[in-house]
Amino acid sequence: MTAARARVEGIWRNEQGEIRLDEPATGLLHTRMIGHASPEMARFIVAGGERIMAGGGLMTAFHDWADATGYDTESRQLLTDWGVRRRAQIERVH
Repeated sequence: MTAARARVEGIWRNEQGEIRLDEPATGLLHTRMIGHASPEMARFIVAGGERIMAGGGLMTAFHDWADATGYDTESRQLLTDWGVRRRAQIERVH
């Protein structure tokens, strides 16, 4: 019998803002961005998504960025490149 994987959850804060990750259901990545998304925050999102997809199933992402004030070009590029690389494992993004 294989041990169950711990659900993804966590918070990354810096002087620019905060990103919260959680996995309210298996395979569902929920992000909540407040403030400015730095490249470190983008890497935090990627790491959380990778943990979810490591289980072999498809991932759905729901991004609540209503309180985001912006993001760096590097942040956008990191997330875009990751999404393209993992397209086959990502069912939907909202």
